[in-house]
Order: sequence, then C-alpha cells, then structure tokens
Amino acid sequence: LIIEVGGVDCSTVEEPQQPESAVYTMCFEDEPITADYDMNDLVLQAVRIKDTKIQLAIVALGGFDELWIKGIGNAYMASKEVHEFFGIEPGEMFVNTEKGKQWINPFTEVITVDKSVRMDDFLKGITVWNATTGKMLAMPKQGEAPIAIIIPDNFAWPQEGHRITSAYTNFLKWVQNMNLSGDWYLYGDVNNIYPIDQLLTTK
Repeated sequence: LIIEVGGVDCSTVEEPQQPESAVYTMCFEDEPITADYDMNDLVLQAVRIKDTKIQLAIVALGGFDELWIKGIGNAYMASKEVHEFFGIEPGEMFVNTEKGKQWINPFTEVITVDKSVRMDDFLKGITVWNATTGKMLAMPKQGEAPIAIIIPDNFAWPQEGHRITSAYTNFLKWVQNMNLSGDWYLYGDVNNIYPIDQLLTTK
C-alpha cells in the first residue's frame, strides 16, 4: 500500500524548466489516517501568467471534510471554506471527480508573487487546514506518507474511489525508486482517471 512506503521523498515530480503558461497540479488527501488515497480530495492547478502573477484554481473536490487553503497570503481564496466557492456545503456532493457527472467550472484567482518565486516553491508553501479533523495538510517530509503531491503537468487526477496506485500503476515504482518511472504521471489508466480534456486554468 502507498502508506507503507517509507524513507522516500515522493512529494514532487522534478521539473527544472518552468515555461510561462505551463500548468502545475497539486493534489491533497484530506484524511491521512483513514485515507483511500485517490488524491482528489482537493485538487489545485496553477499557471504562471506573468512574472509576478500566478493563476490558481480549485478544480476538484473529492472529499467531504471542511478544508481551508492557507499559505497564499490574503488571497480571497483563503477567506472561505473550499466548498463555498462552488455554492455547496461540505458533504453535499463531489466536484469534478466522477466521470459522467456534469463538469463544474473551477474557481480561479490571480495571486501576486515575487518574480523570483518558482512555481514549485509557491505550491510547496500551500497548506490546507482540515477543520473537520483539526489537522494541517502539507507537503510531506522525507519518509512521510504522500498526503500531497505536485505534478508539473495538466494532470488527470484519479476518479472517485480509485487509488492513485490503480490509476497510475507506475506511481509506486517511482515512490520506491525515484530513478525509475519518473514519467509515471503520463500513463494513467483511462478507466480510473478523471478526463481533463475540458480543462483548464489557461482557458
């Protein structure tokens, strides 16, 4: 199981180049102790539109916990519980995690950053407060379970109820040895991932 992996930092896919308009995806698991590890409880996507401007979007909510985004300063996105941006209550419905259900447009906001801030560093600074459990969700440290991951791509997150290891069969190989299957996120099982042809922040 993914939670049995230890001693490996599997939090970020390395990507040295950061061209403007490249989409980055950040996925959170909201309850690490009882996790199903579909990594879609909160999905954010970001694109740098100018040197000092990053467009951040909430694109999917596959969890029912009350979640608050932190680490983005006084951005409006930090002022409300994430479900509120879609006009729903926590536990009312999933957002963009079930194939065949109506697509709901992401909530987006442009955030001002220093031009020296790299996209991956910006995303690593984002944390999520789970008000339901009273726990803070953040990028994992060495050896910790991957409750958050960053992918330098327009990433198709797992569908509701599908572990990331079944949606991306090479993910576990990469976790165990980061010298292998570094492109695991390019080879998803179409039956287990959410279709993203209708996305996204660059549109």
